[in-house]
Amino acid sequence: MGLQTDSRLKTIGEAGGAVLDRFAIDTRSDAFLVQLIRTFEAKKVPLQFLDLVESTYSMQEVDFERVRATVAQPEKLETFAAYFQRIVALCSDLKSFWDK
Repeated sequence: MGLQTDSRLKTIGEAGGAVLDRFAIDTRSDAFLVQLIRTFEAKKVPLQFLDLVESTYSMQEVDFERVRATVAQPEKLETFAAYFQRIVALCSDLKSFWDK
């Protein structure tokens, strides 16, 4: 598609945490960015909705205990705040793609 990887994503690889690491997802790659854009387009959701993530902390935190209950070793999980902060950072790094 010719999408260029952008230096604005300098911290995005660190933001996503274990899932991105476990599945070797390179959030700086053209393939990731193309897939992200296609996913939002297919769902008819503007990328700008990622701006709202930070304001959903309370709503998301409520469900974290359900997530914890499904994990084999819940004592190894980080706090919800740590996970949420990484997601907010990931969204912030992506903001430059819709905030032009």
